[in-house]
Amino acid sequence: MIRASLAVLLACLAVACGSSGSAPSQPVAGVLPDQSAFQLASARAARPASETCTHFTVTGPVAVLNLYLDGGLPESYPGSFLCDYRQGAGGIFAQLWTYQPGGAIGPGTYVLRDDTTGGLRASAWTTDATCDSAGFWEAITASVTITRSDAHHVAGHLDVTLPGGTRVTGAFDALMVDAVFGTCETLGFDGGTPGPGCSAIACVP
Repeated sequence: MIRASLAVLLACLAVACGSSGSAPSQPVAGVLPDQSAFQLASARAARPASETCTHFTVTGPVAVLNLYLDGGLPESYPGSFLCDYRQGAGGIFAQLWTYQPGGAIGPGTYVLRDDTTGGLRASAWTTDATCDSAGFWEAITASVTITRSDAHHVAGHLDVTLPGGTRVTGAFDALMVDAVFGTCETLGFDGGTPGPGCSAIACVP
């Protein structure tokens, strides 16, 4: 089974199933640093409740949007999309957050950064035949453009450059699901209240 640390790092966002809506044109695709091909199979998003977190020297209310783009589990998968993993598959994880009081992550373009007002993180991962971690890479550059955001979906475009110059880019339409990790917890910040987490993690053949 995949290590619990990777499960937390990738923020197993929710136990949910169903369709994320109409398929976007030119969906997210590319090549990962291990030279494996990535093709978007399913997309999910979660907004944990805003919490007061401490990061660097800043303490304040934080709002976060987590995007999980999976290359293994199809939209028809009946289990837990973001707590389960597919053997030998990969994914892209992006986090957008703001410290602004009452702030929210809405339409706009966000670039890779981490400072006292907010930020964007992005990473890629792959699993092996037992759903353990086969690779994990932080983005060298990244941008996320959100074109539509409501209570049910987050749609937009992602462009991520990874170590070795590999790149994953394209459109996504992510179904909004309930978060299972708290805001501070999923960002690795101090403060806040831990979420319920994943009750189980399945390794899907």
